[in-house]
Amino acid sequence: MTTTGDEPDTPDEPDKLILPLEPAYTPAELSFEALKGTELYVARGENEPSFARTQTGLRMPVWKKFVANLQYNVDWNSNPPPGFESIDRTLIFSLGYRW
Repeated sequence: MTTTGDEPDTPDEPDKLILPLEPAYTPAELSFEALKGTELYVARGENEPSFARTQTGLRMPVWKKFVANLQYNVDWNSNPPPGFESIDRTLIFSLGYRW
């Protein structure tokens, strides 16, 4: 630093290094994708059970190609084993990768 004589003497200031900072990731889009599906198997004979499954859910991008899934499944069996109900409900949260 140079002085003109009117200013008090100060030590030289170090040069400043300025680095641009950029995120190391690609922000995910804030969008949801609906998941849905239905399967139905109808028994042909008396000894075979009928079966139905519905799947409903949401998929959301999290980071780059990683996604979060929230899914609700309902399964129905016309002839469940003894001690089991005919309707099963499942709530699933999962993380995945989209190719």
